[in-house]
Amino acid sequence: MKIKTTYNNKTDQEIWGKLREGDKEAFEFIFKSYYPVLMGYGVKISKDEALTKDTVQELFCKLWNNRVKLSDVRSIESYLLRSMRNNIIRALSKDGKLVDIDENQPTEVAQSHEKEMINEEQSESLSKNISLAMDKLSGRQREAVYLKYYKGLSYEEISEIMGLQYQSVRNVIHRAINVLRKENLKDKCFMIMLWVLTFPFL
Repeated sequence: MKIKTTYNNKTDQEIWGKLREGDKEAFEFIFKSYYPVLMGYGVKISKDEALTKDTVQELFCKLWNNRVKLSDVRSIESYLLRSMRNNIIRALSKDGKLVDIDENQPTEVAQSHEKEMINEEQSESLSKNISLAMDKLSGRQREAVYLKYYKGLSYEEISEIMGLQYQSVRNVIHRAINVLRKENLKDKCFMIMLWVLTFPFL
């Protein structure tokens, strides 16, 4: 999503620095640029749109209120995704709804969205392939594949977001790819399409 502003040509470090100085335009740029990304990522983890929306709003409120105390970042997106992940997990734990992320399965909302997006002739076979693939992947694998192939993040960035060692991230993605290959989902473009169809906020 392209936001037309003077910040389009600035680096993450420059934008972040302006935010820390209290620049409202910098804050607005960050909010408009990353709100859809955080919503999509949060819904994927929590399976709860309302909770995700509250968590995103709280994240940005804290970002502005605590702007002076913010430390330097290399990537705004990585910082926000990591913060979002931690906040979602805390919120679920507080509500007594926390489940093992590795055990999360696709939601009915995702399945209905798939059916709307896939054209009528292919819907039955493609929906079946997607469901089979998603059932085979653990929650952690789905999260890592999403960050790697949909968001295009590096292994280092994914490691920072998920709180895993670099090699562990590579291992998780490698195992996920092997699972998808067994399901005949070898094409990266298809993997990206799978995520777009499954998570409507992306």
